[in-house]
Parts: sequence; C-alpha cells; structure tokens
Amino acid sequence: MTSSPTHTVPQEGRKPRRLGLYLPWALALILVVAWSLAWLWLARETGRHIDARAAALRSAGWQASWGSRRVYGYPFRLDADFTDLKLADPTGWAVELPQAKAEAYVYAPTRWLIAAPAGLTFTRPAGGPVSVSARVLRASINSWEKRPPNISVEGADLTLTPGPGARPFWLTAAKSLQFDTRAAPDDQGAVYLSIGGGVASPQTWMGQVARGAPIDLTLDGVVFRAGTMVGADWREAVRNWTHSGGGLQIRQLTLTAGDASLDSRRGSLAVADDGTLVGQLDTNLGEPERLFGGLSAKPDETQTLRITFHDGSAWLGKLRIAPAPDLF
Repeated sequence: MTSSPTHTVPQEGRKPRRLGLYLPWALALILVVAWSLAWLWLARETGRHIDARAAALRSAGWQASWGSRRVYGYPFRLDADFTDLKLADPTGWAVELPQAKAEAYVYAPTRWLIAAPAGLTFTRPAGGPVSVSARVLRASINSWEKRPPNISVEGADLTLTPGPGARPFWLTAAKSLQFDTRAAPDDQGAVYLSIGGGVASPQTWMGQVARGAPIDLTLDGVVFRAGTMVGADWREAVRNWTHSGGGLQIRQLTLTAGDASLDSRRGSLAVADDGTLVGQLDTNLGEPERLFGGLSAKPDETQTLRITFHDGSAWLGKLRIAPAPDLF
C-alpha cells in the first residue's frame, strides 16, 4: 500500500517569489532617501532663516555678525555652531560669544537650546563690557510668536569681570542663576529670576550691605501688556511698553545679604523714560540697621517699610537710600 504525498513539489523550473523579502528593504531605502532630502531642505531653510533674520536686524541699525557658522546634526537634530558671534542694538547694548552652540530636534525645529561653552561678554551703554565665565551657561527658547516667548537661562559657578575702564558691575560671582519668562493669558507674562550664592562688588551699594557675605535674590512677577514690548531696540521696546500702560506686579521679591534681608510680597513697578524704575514696594526688613548702615543715614521706620522709586532714586519717605535700578 502506497501513502499519499504530504507536500506539494514545485513544478520544475519555477522560482520561488522573493517580493516579500525585497519589499521591506525597498520601502526602508525610500524612507531613508525621503528623510535625508527633508533634512537637507530643513537645514538649508534654517541657514536661510538665520541669514534673513540677521539682515533684518542690520537694516534696523543692529550689528549681527559671526566668524563662521556650521549647520549639521543629521539625521534627527539641527545643530548650528557659531564662532565670534556678536549682537548689538542701536543703543549700545551688546553681547559677544566666542563660541555658541545651538540645537533643535527635527520634530521641534522652533525649540532651540543654546550653550556658551566659552562664556560671553555683555556690554552696557554707559557701564562698558562685563565678561562672564561659567561652568554651565545655557538657554532654551521656544514659542517665538508669543509675548514674551518662553525663555529659560541657566548658569552655574559664574564669574563676572568688568573690562578695563568699565564701571563696576554689582555682581562679581554667583553659584547659580535661573531666569525664566512665560506667556500668560490676557496679554500677561510671568518672569522669574533667582541668584544663589552671589558675591557683590565691594564698590557698589550692594557690596557695602553684604560686607563679603553671600547674596541670594529671588524675583517672581507678572508683566502686564506684555504684547506691547516691541521695538527696534531694547530702549524703544521698553518705552513702548511703558507708554501703553505696561508694568510689573511683584508677587515675591526676596533679597538676603548676610544678616540683612528684604522681603516684599506686594508692589507695582514701571519704567521711566530715562530707563529708571518708578513705583513702590511694600517690604519687610531684617536687620534694617545693617541694610542702611552704609548710607550714613537710617530711616525713622523700623521693620515694615514702603520703598518708592522716582526721580532716579529709591526712597523711604523723604530719605534717599540708593539709586534706582536702570534698565537702559
């Protein structure tokens, strides 16, 4: 008795089909080619956008230049490295970076991370340049269309050194720095600043107060009419904002310098046409004699005080205690 065959023998001369074997590789190759072409286009557009933005700044009176630029990062990133990058507005504010490394992911090309591994130098119109070196100095920027955009700046182990002949800067070193801005509803913006382990310049009022002790500063506030802070330069943007009714509401302002301390949970500030602060702060003071000891005068009040800013100075009643901070 013979058994029936258990499988079918292919006809002689018929080759097995291999389309199922080759098709996935062909699709993968097409995908790689398409992705590569898309990345090349995006890299070219990134360079074109940088050039266009620099040209727009120059036409508005800015300086925008770099020694070299390289765009790379294939396949999933967009990296843009610059050497000798310089930006300066018409009023004299400027920043220079010997090296700047920027990075964005292809799936989020408007969210950029920026690092300054060799530090930077910022220049004040009246005060001159200040060189900044740090173990960590980086920033992230996204939501460019919002006012303000989302900005985060982080620094660690900073050293700030005024250039030859420059005016002293109030801060000479800091263990940590954090600065953030966020857009909020109703044309508002949130701003946050934190400085930890700061060292004040001995030639400044803050240095006289701290007397070599570390400084810690925290500022948490809400910016009103944030969308009006636009202009060809920093001074014009701030003036447009102020003239449109813009202001800063203080939610927390805390300063400690040795035994002296200042804490404010309520205040309203704006900017005068000359760039100095105007407004008022309701404050609680710790060791007020330490805070005002370097001023050769002491206020009549004791612990809870209202500080007002006008005419380029900070005042307690009729007592001038310090120059008002100057934004330009």
